[in-house]
Amino acid sequence: MSMLLSILLNHVASLFILSGVVKVFSYKEFIEATINFRVIPYKAAIIAGGAVPLLEMAGGLFLLSMVTRSYGIILLTLLLLAFFYSVWKVLKEGRTVSCSCYGGLLDAKADRFTLGKIVYLLVVLAMLFVNEQTELTAASAITGIILTIIFFIVQKLWQTYSQTMERLRK
Repeated sequence: MSMLLSILLNHVASLFILSGVVKVFSYKEFIEATINFRVIPYKAAIIAGGAVPLLEMAGGLFLLSMVTRSYGIILLTLLLLAFFYSVWKVLKEGRTVSCSCYGGLLDAKADRFTLGKIVYLLVVLAMLFVNEQTELTAASAITGIILTIIFFIVQKLWQTYSQTMERLRK
């Protein structure tokens, strides 16, 4: 179990670090996406859009040290809960919004699949919170990064499937 937790720890850390980095490289687009959610006032959305990528990177980096791990878990959990609410509100209103979850790397939409990813990440963070003393190893780092790559591939497959289904409906 401890090896699995170590792999998941590396997976979540690499996912959030990479996600934050690619958002920084497409800062303007991510801020626009944050505004388009229409969940918080315009000025607050600009501030949030500027802060989220940095907070994601910080949360991912915090996970890598036992000293700061609990802060990373709390920070990322709060970000995911806010994002869950935002996606849920968009879906409830029947709108289509790009979540810009991965900056310019992938064009993900705020949809039920996104809600599922958020729940998955919240469950992993809860497991890590309960087992905060998880050790990091080179093998788990490599496997965790591979799991993150698989996570991106699954997102790309979902994106391709969604676009194909949308074209078929027209």
